[in-house]
Amino acid sequence: MKKNYFIVLYFSLAFWPCLLGVVATSCSGDHARISEFHYVDESYDWGLGPLIDFVGIHSVDEVSDTTARLTWEGHQRAETYFIYVREGELAAWEVVEAVTKNHTSYVVQGLHPDSTYSFMVKALNDQGVMDPNHKFMTIHTNLAPNAPRSVTLKFPKSPVMNMGFAREPIFTVGGVKPGETVRLFKNDHTCAEAAEFGSAVVAEDQTAVEITSNDLDLSVDRYTFFANTTNTAGHTSPCSIAFATYYTVACPDDSYVSVESNAELGTTAFCVM
Repeated sequence: MKKNYFIVLYFSLAFWPCLLGVVATSCSGDHARISEFHYVDESYDWGLGPLIDFVGIHSVDEVSDTTARLTWEGHQRAETYFIYVREGELAAWEVVEAVTKNHTSYVVQGLHPDSTYSFMVKALNDQGVMDPNHKFMTIHTNLAPNAPRSVTLKFPKSPVMNMGFAREPIFTVGGVKPGETVRLFKNDHTCAEAAEFGSAVVAEDQTAVEITSNDLDLSVDRYTFFANTTNTAGHTSPCSIAFATYYTVACPDDSYVSVESNAELGTTAFCVM
């Protein structure tokens, strides 16, 4: 009994200064250091390193049939942002991409049309500690792709056509996705099949495509070109609001002159009115 009593008394006497808040060598153990470390900055988590009070994903917009754009507010302590995706409600979360700290948005690609997806963004600091947020947002992808965003004339540089020069102008259609089939239509804002004037498939990693129109008729004074796009599942977008206009100019047979043009065009016959 006496031995046990002595041991209890010894430890009590050894640690009583800590209980009273007196500075002592015996108080500088691990618990004291962790406590100081924690209160230096509230975002420190008991020796794991500085946590990030990152609030997570901010919005999901620009949703199409196969893509969605995620945005978030950058955090000064973040080194990497991880993009998580979950299809449906029961599937496991998957990391689809990790982006550097200078990013505040990311476009997720390869989604399925007419499907439900949830998205989450988490931040990692320079000590390898992940932020604790679990905020996510859920969207439903479209069945058909969005309409092309732009239709512009690439060649010739001028929107005026003359005989012998550019009866088959080249147009660039933008705001489309890889694998889609983009069609060009003349003088029809509804993109009716009978008005189709050319088509092309968007190459991998591209968001625009070039389409050469068929042989134009000089009897038509002006052409207006619209476009739509069809995804790999066979669903077609509305006709584009954007359009490009191309004017025709009929020249008398004896009014052509050959002139030296720039290196891209070479020697070309122009109509002189």
